[in-house]
Amino acid sequence: MVSRLPHLLHFFLLVCLLALLAGCASTEKTAKMEGQIADLQKENSQLAAEIIEAKNITAKLEMELVEKQSEISGLKSVQAGQEQEIVHKMLPIPVSSERAEAVTYLAEVKTEIDAAREIEKSGNEQIFGQADALFDQTKAELIKKNYDAACLLASQAMELIRSLQISVALQKGSKSSPYTEFIAPLQLELVKRSTFRTQPSMSGTVIDTLEPGTTVTASGYKGNWVKVRIGEGQTGWIYFNLLSIP
Repeated sequence: MVSRLPHLLHFFLLVCLLALLAGCASTEKTAKMEGQIADLQKENSQLAAEIIEAKNITAKLEMELVEKQSEISGLKSVQAGQEQEIVHKMLPIPVSSERAEAVTYLAEVKTEIDAAREIEKSGNEQIFGQADALFDQTKAELIKKNYDAACLLASQAMELIRSLQISVALQKGSKSSPYTEFIAPLQLELVKRSTFRTQPSMSGTVIDTLEPGTTVTASGYKGNWVKVRIGEGQTGWIYFNLLSIP
């Protein structure tokens, strides 16, 4: 019995040693795993920061695109005005006081007004009424032999019609603008008090009036108007230059 004690003691010591080595190995493995987890967390943080930066860059580019589209619309407006000016120069006011020339000019203006009325009268009756009133005054001036005054009145009537044609052309251009989705929803805020409308137009019904600093989520744009949602609530439209990136 006594002779077996050393063997048992050796065995016990061996077991303790193995347990100690296993514990050391486990601690080393745990430390290594913790280091790997810390590295992964650092990488995740860097990726999250890069994603936020990429979203900010995207948002800026998206809003710059809307601004460029607005500039294009403005250039189209200028072009339309220049085209109307060309037409105006094609129909100059006669400087002669001769009745025949005045009557010819008035007939040309009357023809243009009537042609425009066939196309644009709907919703523009007031403007055509003003043009007709001016043109009717030309008859009295003809009777008085004030030919220059008659031509001037006819020219004023024609200017009303040309202004209407420019306005209608721009409205049609705005309506024909396609709706474009943003690459990803944008978080924007209002820079000043703004109306929130049902349609991308000044004629759209006002849903609400929003205060500066209100945060909205933008999903796309049409012409100069951005489609936004307030929180989880209603969706509507706000003019683009009333919005900014927080």
